[in-house]
Amino acid sequence: MHTKRFLALIWSTLLCQTISAQTAQADSLTEPVRLYRHEIAADGSPYIYSGRGIQLLYRHRLGKVNLTKKHPYQYALRGMVGHAREKYDYRFPERVSADTFFQRQLNGTTRQYDLALGLERQHALKRWRIYFGADVMTGWETRPMQVDHLAILEGQQEILLRESESFYRSWWTGLSCFTGVQFFIMDEFSVGLEADYFGWVKQTRSNSLSDTEYRNTDLEMGVRAPRLFYLSMHFGE
Repeated sequence: MHTKRFLALIWSTLLCQTISAQTAQADSLTEPVRLYRHEIAADGSPYIYSGRGIQLLYRHRLGKVNLTKKHPYQYALRGMVGHAREKYDYRFPERVSADTFFQRQLNGTTRQYDLALGLERQHALKRWRIYFGADVMTGWETRPMQVDHLAILEGQQEILLRESESFYRSWWTGLSCFTGVQFFIMDEFSVGLEADYFGWVKQTRSNSLSDTEYRNTDLEMGVRAPRLFYLSMHFGE
């Protein structure tokens, strides 16, 4: 958890320094930056929330930029794909005498996959871009577990009593309504932040240590702020 906070602090510091260095130049501009047709972004949020992973965002402008208003705007299709993983090691000790206790040790790797497809409207304000829209989302998570049952005596090594396996799987599908802001370091590169309000139907399947299987279906809703924290490259006429 400390590593995630440290990475988030570094990313935030770099973003603030970049914006501060460019704001004076941006304020003197009378025209917005050039608006390209394609955009590819690398998102840093998996390192903040999930330990390790990668999430890529692609945007494709629809039609031409509308120049009839004070601030040019455009519509864009967007698609997103992501993968995150995190190792875990949980220990549940239970003392049974003054010098002996039993311990259950759960370890494994959580893997999560995400897909999204949506539409957004973008408004250009000099070197800034403000946008909003909606995504249709789906994703799944797997969490296989190796369970070790140990007996530990004071001053002696651990004794493995038995091994077992457990699992947890989930799938979800839903909708995300988002809004975000980008700052263009130059015409071809920008940094951005995005928050959203989401709702999805989530199905889970798991088994207990006694091999009893559980199935649940839940409706989950909430806010993710930030949802995305990314660096973009813009290209194409």
